[in-house]
Amino acid sequence: MKSRTSVFSLMLYFIVMIFILSSCGNNASVSNKGTAIISSSDFSTDDSWPKTLVDLKQIDVINLNSVKNEKTILLLPKGWTASEFINQLAPDFKFNDPKNKDINTSYSFDLYNDSNTKVGTFDLLSFYRNQPKITIFPNHTSSNELKYSGSTKLGDGEIYLLVRDLPDTERTKEQTTYKSIYAWIPVKNEQLAYNMSIDIPLQSSIDEYLNFAKNILSAK
Repeated sequence: MKSRTSVFSLMLYFIVMIFILSSCGNNASVSNKGTAIISSSDFSTDDSWPKTLVDLKQIDVINLNSVKNEKTILLLPKGWTASEFINQLAPDFKFNDPKNKDINTSYSFDLYNDSNTKVGTFDLLSFYRNQPKITIFPNHTSSNELKYSGSTKLGDGEIYLLVRDLPDTERTKEQTTYKSIYAWIPVKNEQLAYNMSIDIPLQSSIDEYLNFAKNILSAK
């Protein structure tokens, strides 16, 4: 009886393993941009949102400042990666510019440096053009310094050095603030702007991270 139980358990183990391997083979998908954490590489057949792509070596975006909404590639520094999150636009959201009316998804990116530490984000944010300039900066920004103003791969924009307050849980007597690089590129005819924010790790060079941001955006 004991022998039969052992044989049955062994057979059950192999059946389960075959099922698992078969499922992985059918569901796993790899995009040319990275590993797609979705059930299929074809977004149209998958109803779950957001779609997630990881280990990207570049950021691919639609340039809404171009005449035909051209795809634009932003290369990341050596050793850096990004994760992309793609979502459906809210049903009541409407673009102002007719050339953008067929766009129905939005995206954002998390940025990781060569130590695999999350250091920033890239987003398309809404804002009000008739509001004071200070409103474009994140909450708890204690100072801002303009470091660049001019052309980028995504249109004319600005890059700032921000000093921001640390959250209460991270503050110490010696350290109450941190610095970040903040890029802001308004979209023509829309209440939107491309935004890239990169936190500068303690003991790291401000100029080095400023150059990272400039190189990503081709701001010369």
